[in-house]
Amino acid sequence: EAKLTDKKDELKEVKDKLADQTRLFTRIKKEKQRLKRNNERLQRDKEQLQNSNKKWKKKMETYKTKAVEFEEEKTKLESRISRLEIDSKKPSTSKEVPIP
Repeated sequence: EAKLTDKKDELKEVKDKLADQTRLFTRIKKEKQRLKRNNERLQRDKEQLQNSNKKWKKKMETYKTKAVEFEEEKTKLESRISRLEIDSKKPSTSKEVPIP
């Protein structure tokens, strides 16, 4: 009788330990799944950020190129204006009489 009671107590302890381990295992498994989802979300966010950065850099490069082109055009126009001003100040070689 005493042996049977001891065995029952031992069995109950083993069942309790197993239940504790099962709960712990389930909790760890859920935590692992949560972390995996978070890592996947972070990876997607990282990829989106990298793509956005690439697009932004490309757009900035385009703006930089256009700015250089506009600056070159501005320089050409300023040079042309300067030449026209110089040409307009030169005395006329024709025999026209300037109108006062």
